[in-house]
Amino acid sequence: FYSLKSSLSKPQMMVVAELDDPFVPLPDELLVNLKDSRTVVDNLLDSLPDMFASASMPDSAMGPALQAAFLVMQHVGGKLLLFQAALPNMGIGKVKIRDVISQYGTDREHEMRQPGEAFYKRYAAECSRVQITVDVFAFALTHMDLASLAGLPRYTCGDLHHYPGFNGQRDNDKLAAEVLHNLSRPTAWEAVMRIRCSKGLRIRCSK
Repeated sequence: FYSLKSSLSKPQMMVVAELDDPFVPLPDELLVNLKDSRTVVDNLLDSLPDMFASASMPDSAMGPALQAAFLVMQHVGGKLLLFQAALPNMGIGKVKIRDVISQYGTDREHEMRQPGEAFYKRYAAECSRVQITVDVFAFALTHMDLASLAGLPRYTCGDLHHYPGFNGQRDNDKLAAEVLHNLSRPTAWEAVMRIRCSKGLRIRCSK
């Protein structure tokens, strides 16, 4: 977590090591008005590359991080952007490597295309209930079980952006353009659509 209060000269990092029951350290100070805290937010974004340039920890506790983000946002709703570059393998929502080469071309290949972890669909349902949209940016250098992660944007009306074998020189412009579009496009929440048709007609959803 980062406190981004406008009164700070630089972001304040807070680490929560609890995976089984994550909590929010400063419930009232983690969401800020961008106009008021723009300098602190820019400071954080500029410093992130250097802060984690030497990070080599391959483990990822994505599920607990999502739960914590939900606790922060649930009273206001909005847009949650998830940037993920590793297989979630710690805490709730951890998944296994299911990309089995020997199953390609067999009658079991379809199993690898189905979600392997139910947490993400349940989480997406909770997000949808409080008007939170989840957009996923997946930087897959190795297997990430996108079949499971795809439930997050699918059931919250979000987007999944996949960058297989992410390469900064090749993909930076694409990533920057898609993030800019994501944050600047018009977005509406809590919309309801009703479709009525004449008696005797049937509506069927096809994909």
